[in-house]
Amino acid sequence: MPWITELKAEKVKKDGSPYTISKYRVGSFKNGRRKFKTFTNEKDAKAFSKALGKILLNKEYNFPGADGKVIPTFKEASKKWFSDHVETNCKPSSIEGYQGMLDNHVLPAFGEMRLDEITKDAVRAFCAGKKKDGMASRSIRYMLATISGVYSLAIEDGLVALNPASKPAKLIRVEDTKEKVTVLTDEETRHLLTKTKENLPRFYPVLFTAFRTGMRQGELVALVWASIDWRGKFIEVGRSYRKNKVSEAGISRREGAFSTTKSGKIRQVDMSDQLAGVLTEHRKAIAAAALKAGKPMPELVFPSTTWTPMDSSHIRRDLNAVLKHAKMHRIRFHDTRHTFASLLLRKGESPVYVQHQLGHHDISMTVGTYGHLIPGENRQAVNRLDDPDWSAEKTVGARTGNRVATGE
Repeated sequence: MPWITELKAEKVKKDGSPYTISKYRVGSFKNGRRKFKTFTNEKDAKAFSKALGKILLNKEYNFPGADGKVIPTFKEASKKWFSDHVETNCKPSSIEGYQGMLDNHVLPAFGEMRLDEITKDAVRAFCAGKKKDGMASRSIRYMLATISGVYSLAIEDGLVALNPASKPAKLIRVEDTKEKVTVLTDEETRHLLTKTKENLPRFYPVLFTAFRTGMRQGELVALVWASIDWRGKFIEVGRSYRKNKVSEAGISRREGAFSTTKSGKIRQVDMSDQLAGVLTEHRKAIAAAALKAGKPMPELVFPSTTWTPMDSSHIRRDLNAVLKHAKMHRIRFHDTRHTFASLLLRKGESPVYVQHQLGHHDISMTVGTYGHLIPGENRQAVNRLDDPDWSAEKTVGARTGNRVATGE
């Protein structure tokens, strides 16, 4: 609890007579540090001390700084950042991710500390502790990004001057590891699709479209017939579907919602002739099923059996079922996207074309993820730079270390 200390100072008037000035300092402890505020009269000091005592009981104590501004705790500042930035600019999936990062990792460590009390050393120790606990470096980087975001807004508001989570590369090193991807060969893809058509025909159009377009699972679930251009032979991909976490009255549940694609942009994915044929037959089957059930033709290309958006757990169940029929090892549905990209690259398609089909923000993501899947494909490319009159004999001679005749 706070305490009051009377500070006396002896002064001398111009006429030489002495007098005493009293000031009253209210002190308290916050995170192991002593904090003080000084008043010129005892009444104000007692009033402040009484109010501060009540605040301390609720663990919401904060002193104004020298300029009169109250420096918030990290928890208080994170709430403002979350409402002003995250909820305003981010997709539901990102909002959920930031919330989990704060609740499970950042707030337990820094929530009750004032922004000006968190040092770079404290953040460095936080990173070291997470690394020791077995947390991946990339995950720790996301935590640092969360901390840094809170401080960036606080700096804009003039509350603090420094960001202790800036320059994350100096705080935690991220291993240069590429995403591990699983891809199927041409033969494996054909075999899986054949077994799917034989054993689970309702799932066949979904899986075929995934292998032929590289569309993400949520994009396929959200696909509508109006997005298919039959004459232009392309599919316009502009939205996705995902079940997000919703909390009401202390009860959490998952609620499906349509949103933009991962990049937030609309892209056109080319439709092969075979895919156009598969989707045409699928459209006829859906129309017949809807008529039989007394339902209107659904907008969704791949509705569930109850005419609602497909559930991700059902997609995973169906994929595992057809893999079992095909006697193949398990893959993720997302691996259909990896397979689409790798097969195009192996058939000599430009990485730029693959980038546009996948909707990657830049070419570095495409090359970084899939470039290693085509080893040796370009080894002969450098030979095209050689002089036209450079003979094979000279090449052999150079390889064996023999002296090559120059004709002189």
